[in-house]
Amino acid sequence: MSRLASLVSRFFLASFLLASLALAQGAGQAGGQQPSEQRGFNADTAYQLGDIDHVNLFNGALTLTVPLGPSYPVGPNFAFQLTLVYTSNGWDHEDATCNFNGMTQHYQVPIPEPNANAGFGWRVLPGRLGEPFLEGISYFPPDGGEIFFNEELHPGFPAENAQPNTWFSTDGTYLRLRLETSGECVGGGTCYLLEKPNGVIHQFNNFASSGGHDWRLTRVSDRFAANHFIAYDYSMANKWVITDSRGRSYTVNFDAAGTVTSVALEAFESATANTFTLSHTMRTIDRLNYFPTCDAGTAIPGQIQVPMLDSITQPDGTVYKMVYDTQSSSTVFSGVVRSLRLPTGGELEYDWRQITFVGDVPDLMGPENARTSFGVSEKRMYAAFGDSASLIGKWQYDYADLS
Repeated sequence: MSRLASLVSRFFLASFLLASLALAQGAGQAGGQQPSEQRGFNADTAYQLGDIDHVNLFNGALTLTVPLGPSYPVGPNFAFQLTLVYTSNGWDHEDATCNFNGMTQHYQVPIPEPNANAGFGWRVLPGRLGEPFLEGISYFPPDGGEIFFNEELHPGFPAENAQPNTWFSTDGTYLRLRLETSGECVGGGTCYLLEKPNGVIHQFNNFASSGGHDWRLTRVSDRFAANHFIAYDYSMANKWVITDSRGRSYTVNFDAAGTVTSVALEAFESATANTFTLSHTMRTIDRLNYFPTCDAGTAIPGQIQVPMLDSITQPDGTVYKMVYDTQSSSTVFSGVVRSLRLPTGGELEYDWRQITFVGDVPDLMGPENARTSFGVSEKRMYAAFGDSASLIGKWQYDYADLS
């Protein structure tokens, strides 16, 4: 290839990347999430997939998925399984103000991601809906991600949306969300119905007081076999009880602060439940990448206490153990997993680096916190042999510098 052809090729590649990034950012801003802050799995993103750990190849985010028991078939099109999910993008951001030299200063405060109910960065979530925004609503699936719904299935073709109170996902998942007030809601009243292409329907009901938003998954059913279902009961203090049409029962237990402490699954041929136990320690960690614009005396403190998940004990007594960074600096990143000890005795270790996105176009990446992310730079896998560990694999990740 000639030098001119190479330069032209690079120009068009760079133009395509920036245009794609701008379109992705526009879609993300509608729901408040930037691609640099993506969690979980998204249909339009590439990942390096492992057995339980997965790396987002755009922003470097690490997702860990620990199954809490096997998958129980309920109907021909769906099954039940609870999964404990970790995301390294464990921070959301809130707007804050303070006084500095008699003037009001605006800045953003990193806060723990609200769906993290099993320790900082960890969640056990069958599914829930976010608060409605200008163009639609968002859905938090069990995999730790977030899916945004818009009024148009294909943006720019509003005639397709002939259905009132209906929204569509536009990321390739082809989900439809309907606000229903007729008899279609099991139990009556108003509900949201999320419909999947395979005919499975998820029903969400609002558990907030008047005017609030707390849309939780209450039922999963099959359009083609209505007698197959999963029901979620949140009426008891500090626990969820989940039942299915096969007569099985599962319980998720919480402490008084709302953190998951155990998950009990019905055992076969035994009166004793199979219980997964989650152990936590309250730790003080730095708010990641936190730079208030006012005096320390009037700003929200730069540290926060959060429950950190230390271990997961399985029904057979085997254990997952985690080690985290708890302070921010040029070499460590607050709240991220540094190592994961597996029940087999093996271990996964992670190094991290800062990734910088578009910096020369101030409005393209939205708020300042969206212009950087902290991604996995190297992953190492060890196998345990007796008292020593042997390195059996190493993965290194590099990211395009879009600054």
